[in-house]
Amino acid sequence: MNVSRCLVIILAAVVLMGAVVISLVPNPLPLKPSYTRALPGPAAKWVRKNYGAMRHLPGYLVVALFVQAAFGRRLRSVAMTMAALLVMAGFLEIFQLWIPHRQCDLRDFLWGALGILLGSIPAIWSRLRWRRQTPVAPESAA
Repeated sequence: MNVSRCLVIILAAVVLMGAVVISLVPNPLPLKPSYTRALPGPAAKWVRKNYGAMRHLPGYLVVALFVQAAFGRRLRSVAMTMAALLVMAGFLEIFQLWIPHRQCDLRDFLWGALGILLGSIPAIWSRLRWRRQTPVAPESAA
């Protein structure tokens, strides 16, 4: 295993553990009124309503990018990595039932799942492109 691959795996592990810690900390990054002060009324209302989504989608997108870069070597492993990340996101959302100031919310899980899907698109695209460019060995006549 070369050094760059080891670094990618280490970065993926750090990003993944960061996501787990942030998901299990009571009341991370509360929405402050100053965050929405410059927005017009309807936009500020949307941000207040969907603040959880605004944290889940980019967070899981970054996690998926790093984890897919580390472990998504083949198209099947990309799908397995996506499935593992979805299971992790589901468990982390359920664990929030027992954490003060946190709640288990299906919308948060769905926004996280969308982030995982969007973060996996580059890995899926590169594997499909690689598959099309790989020549198929001709069948030998017996």
